[in-house]
Amino acid sequence: LSVKTGQTNSLNQVEAKLQNPEPGMMRDLKVKTKVTKEGDSKVVLQNEKSNMAMAPNSNFSYAIPWGSTQLAAGTYTLTLDATAKGGYHWHFTKNFTVTQKEIGQLANKYNQPQKNYFWWFVAGGILIVLLLAIIIYLLLKNRRKQDEDD
Repeated sequence: LSVKTGQTNSLNQVEAKLQNPEPGMMRDLKVKTKVTKEGDSKVVLQNEKSNMAMAPNSNFSYAIPWGSTQLAAGTYTLTLDATAKGGYHWHFTKNFTVTQKEIGQLANKYNQPQKNYFWWFVAGGILIVLLLAIIIYLLLKNRRKQDEDD
């Protein structure tokens, strides 16, 4: 099991890797999490999800979104309780560190400028209009010449 910071769809999150070592499917999986500053009881982040399932002998990253909370650099404690149908129950506590570098990288990912194709579309539109104007001009010129010849 590991805990780290990450980002999905430009949303910052704490990711806890969960594992099902059992050969059977876990049904009605319910996960409750809370994140506190190490040595402090004040909850910084919390999350709860239920009605999940987990395949046999598998693992996945369980996301705890930051939401509007901005984590500062420091050491945090993740407390996770998971229960599933069939009497499965896990409780674990794990410390993890958020560095200033990680915060900067997540901010840079989030603030990446989106590619703007507006001016390419404008230039393409102008080019199409010019080509249509030239074609119409040539067709009209050719028609006038044919009318004069007749």
